[in-house]
Amino acid sequence: MTELDFASNVQEVHFGSWVLTPRRQTICDGEVEKELEPLLYKILSFLILHRDRIVPRDELVQEVWQQNYVDDNAINRAVSELRKTLKSEKQTGIVVKTHYRKGYSFILDVEIKLYNQATDEYVKAKEGAKDPKQQGLDVDELEVTADYEKPTVKTNYRKFSIAALCLITIFMAFSFYTREANNITPGDLQSVKLTLSEEPYSLEEGYFIRLVGNINRTYVAYGFQSARNSKEETHITDPDTNESIRLAEEGFYIVPITWSLDGSTLYYHRYSDDNDCEVWNVKLDSIKQVNQHAKIFSCKDKYWLSGAEVGDGQFVYTKSGFRGNEQVRSLYSIDLKTLEEYRITTPPILEKSFGDFFVTSINYKNEVKLVYSRYDGSQSTIYIANSNGERSESIATINGLVSHISTNSQLSELTWVRNKLLYSYSLITKNLKIKDLVISKDIESLININEHEYLAISKNIGYATGIFDLKTAEKIENKNSLLNEAISTEQLEVRLLATESKKSKVWFIADDSPYLLNSYAKGSVKDLYLEHENKNALVIHEKGFQVIEIESKKIISEYHDQELNVSSGARLSATKIALFLINGSLLIIDTQTNSTEYQVLDTEYKFIPFDESKLFVKSKHNHFQLFDYEAKKYKSLFQWQNNSAITDWYISGDNIWFITLQGLYKVNYKNQVVEEVESFGFAADINRINYVSENILGVTQIVANKNQLIRLY
Repeated sequence: MTELDFASNVQEVHFGSWVLTPRRQTICDGEVEKELEPLLYKILSFLILHRDRIVPRDELVQEVWQQNYVDDNAINRAVSELRKTLKSEKQTGIVVKTHYRKGYSFILDVEIKLYNQATDEYVKAKEGAKDPKQQGLDVDELEVTADYEKPTVKTNYRKFSIAALCLITIFMAFSFYTREANNITPGDLQSVKLTLSEEPYSLEEGYFIRLVGNINRTYVAYGFQSARNSKEETHITDPDTNESIRLAEEGFYIVPITWSLDGSTLYYHRYSDDNDCEVWNVKLDSIKQVNQHAKIFSCKDKYWLSGAEVGDGQFVYTKSGFRGNEQVRSLYSIDLKTLEEYRITTPPILEKSFGDFFVTSINYKNEVKLVYSRYDGSQSTIYIANSNGERSESIATINGLVSHISTNSQLSELTWVRNKLLYSYSLITKNLKIKDLVISKDIESLININEHEYLAISKNIGYATGIFDLKTAEKIENKNSLLNEAISTEQLEVRLLATESKKSKVWFIADDSPYLLNSYAKGSVKDLYLEHENKNALVIHEKGFQVIEIESKKIISEYHDQELNVSSGARLSATKIALFLINGSLLIIDTQTNSTEYQVLDTEYKFIPFDESKLFVKSKHNHFQLFDYEAKKYKSLFQWQNNSAITDWYISGDNIWFITLQGLYKVNYKNQVVEEVESFGFAADINRINYVSENILGVTQIVANKNQLIRLY
């Protein structure tokens, strides 16, 4: 059995007190369930598959990290973290053994339950078995073809503006993807409705960001950019009286970071359009005295910095440039007296990973705890750790970037909001509760003023679909509040659109006349396709798909499974539709027999069909491949050698179109020639490519809207 077959064929793996569920990437001992980080899951599954021998460290580097070199300390930390994860009150013994100067081995007996076996049948691993065939497992090898020519790049030299770079960086930090679904661990959770009244807290017009309150909530600071000022400033307000103090400086952005542990001092981020980037602080009672503002240390992240005091003169903050990759962040602890600093977290190196973001800190049992979010490009795993980054424990995994969490030290509680759902995690009971907020506005962040009252910032990021002429780079049209779009290959005026308000609504439009086909849960529509000469609509949603006859609105076929968490999907043939799940599995559904088949797909969130048995995918390290899911073989097409992450892609004919933070590119995968189509013109705010045909490009764009600071009670 190969690693690729593991999740598709294996239902459960029993070892010691644990039960591993590969498709969910969780372990459970009957009382405690833990979701494994992707790297830890890969190490564990690889060691289980090769448990009959010692696995050398070099083999782990090549097969798990899939790199030529990984620092020994990183391997040690990963294995150490895996050992910590595999320990519980029931499982106290060693699971993974270190063999000095040799490698690692999995030492427990294993029982593997396959999907195609009866529920009470197991394949028992024999001690010392050297051939997986002895265990009745499929040992077909996956062939990977990795030959490709070194690409040549043809560049369209268009300068991109600093403003565009700021815009895309901020958008990346707040809401990088529209594919949002609440994939919560641990456990299945029930939500209750919470109806709140709302009123404007500030009547200022502009953009509100970064809401931080001191420990007893006597003061709250927030960033604000008015319509007449191009740079953010910090406002400090008393929630009881609404009285505010404005902190601004000509030529500089002033954004709040955090309060001191005692709540008397504000830390803020001061940076300019040049190379200035500094962290300052000031005591609240001296804020109007310029000479009382003090520079604490210089920084490098101009557009997004978060951190907090953790005691003993240490300040923990987010810093980019992990292992030379400016896209990936990790947490650093800096001594505020000596300015010596060291890294305290080690995020896994994944192609679209953005690493670790410091979110907040909380005083629990007279000890400062860090709360940080590990963002892999689609999901955030929220961790609680000691002030030095040790004893890290995951509490939830949620799609999208979680960058704002409010704390209540008296209740030992963490609170955050996502898609009008209010999450509360108790450090005492380790329970996560959800409340369904009944309010009119989408909320970006909030903090609790007291037990029943919040200050909140509404979302200022929206989405719109646009159509561009690739010859002139001019926009043909733009539609606001749209998530995605399917354009007819025959007529541009015929299309499907998904709009977003209280629900996701799918519309059929011909000659600018909208026709509502169906409504779905908010944020659940993932992909749209026009089919059968524009007579049918294929809607891929979070829990399955529907094929709708447009004229009658009749549902011709559908598949729905409440347990699914679909990222994308497409039709493979007249009778087969494939859904790509967030856990990395490809679910293929036969619409005639309603039978299903699982495959493990080496791609990120998306695939594009080539024919009935082959798919275009983009796997790790920006590697585009053609996958034959019947033969289980990959063929290399093109690998983007640049360090920058590819945020979305599309294939039309022999061309691969893709977006990075630098612009829009296309490559002919047959001759390997790369062309820079647009360098931060209209490409700066593209979030998703919906359609490419000849000289027409259909996209979903990020748009900025004014937002509000509101009181919820």
